[in-house]
Amino acid sequence: RTPSAQGDETGMPVSGKTEWLWVGTSPTLTVYHIQAGRSGDAAATMWTGYRGKQTHDGLDSYNSVDGAEHQMDLVHANRWLQKVEASHGIRPMGLLKTEEPTYQRAGRPPKEFLRFAAGVRSRLRAEVRWVERYPKATAGTRERRYARAVRSMGRFLAREWRDEDAVRIADELGQRLETLFTFVRRPGVSWNSNEAEREVRIAVVHRKI
Repeated sequence: RTPSAQGDETGMPVSGKTEWLWVGTSPTLTVYHIQAGRSGDAAATMWTGYRGKQTHDGLDSYNSVDGAEHQMDLVHANRWLQKVEASHGIRPMGLLKTEEPTYQRAGRPPKEFLRFAAGVRSRLRAEVRWVERYPKATAGTRERRYARAVRSMGRFLAREWRDEDAVRIADELGQRLETLFTFVRRPGVSWNSNEAEREVRIAVVHRKI
């Protein structure tokens, strides 16, 4: 019944085999549920009847929660970029501040990918900062801002990228385009699932004790 919630999931050993711990959390309640997998059916079971706004890592299984309005965790989206940076010996860059690449080993930097990553981050960061600056923006203003953000990111992702990682991530983000900026149009929706990830870690640690 909560208007907005965060979800996450992680593998954990149960009786010698890997099962999945699903977590749903809001400011007032956290729910844990262990299931055999992380399929769409598992997501639908975990979130049966939920009709609010849901922030999660973008796992396709969450599409089965068809009564909810979805927000992809932008921290998770940034991790896709960071993983590529690390593979090239570049210190992974954060989402919320502008920084120049730091090269940690010799080699040929992936210039096009770096341009791509900078463009994605700048567009995501701009909307996070806007929401922070205008928390009381009207519904109409939010809708217009959302439409502009989706349009700008969509055009950027649709460019003819040649770098393989840029092409791959552009496709992944393009599939989730409308869920990247739900937090802009819906007050109270988190742009990250940090609280859900924290609850997952707590549960895993307690199980090991």
